[in-house]
Amino acid sequence: MDILKIVGVALFNAIIGALFVFFYGTNLAFSLVVPQIWTLAYVVSHRKEKV
Repeated sequence: MDILKIVGVALFNAIIGALFVFFYGTNLAFSLVVPQIWTLAYVVSHRKEKV
């Protein structure tokens, strides 16, 4: 279940990154890297809660 949640967050963040490219014309690489950082931050924050 946790894996699915993480994948869902990663996909959601990737979609937001794609929307930023579409609407604001930001750098594609930037919009792909930043969502992955958000995903890692999400994973780390949720692991801390469990411990």
